Amino acid sequence: MALILLGLLAASALAVPVRADRILGTVSVEDPTTHLRGIDVTAGSTFSVNVWTRDVPEPGLVDFHFKIVWNSKLIDFVSRDVHDHGFGVLAEVIGSDSYEMELASPFPHSPLGGDASWVTLTFRCLGEGSSEIIIPYSHGYYGDYGHELEFTSKNAMINQEFASSSTGTVVTMAPWLVAFGLVVSVAVVAVALVSRKKPRS
Repeated sequence: MALILLGLLAASALAVPVRADRILGTVSVEDPTTHLRGIDVTAGSTFSVNVWTRDVPEPGLVDFHFKIVWNSKLIDFVSRDVHDHGFGVLAEVIGSDSYEMELASPFPHSPLGGDASWVTLTFRCLGEGSSEIIIPYSHGYYGDYGHELEFTSKNAMINQEFASSSTGTVVTMAPWLVAFGLVVSVAVVAVALVSRKKPRS
């Protein structure tokens, strides 16, 4: 009986995937130019972010699936540009407050290691405030689908401000200029009247 129990335990241990087979990488949302995750924008303007995978070990990624979400009250989706690196797009879902995509390398697989940008997303800033573009889900396979790839997510923070305008300063000062002009005009008229009434010697 004891030998049977030991045999079952050994079989179950072999059936459990080894944790060390799960390789870690990073998926991040970044500014396309500066690669920073803190992005300053003005209300009414458009801006873009890239979704990157980083630190993917060799032999590389063969399947990548991710989803990102944002606050649609502050950010409006405009467009997207996929960078597939020769992968095929298996699924793509675009919502008012989310974007989801899965890509895979066609057979025979050509794994992609290191760092790679997968999509550029363009948004319009709707108002003032701060909001995140968040990665709630990401998953991948590397090699020949033999191992799962786990990602550490790095979200982007969008700092949204109203644009300062020189026109507003002019409008603010305009009443003062008008008042000053009226005072000068009254003074000129008063001097003219006094000069006219002054008797000649």
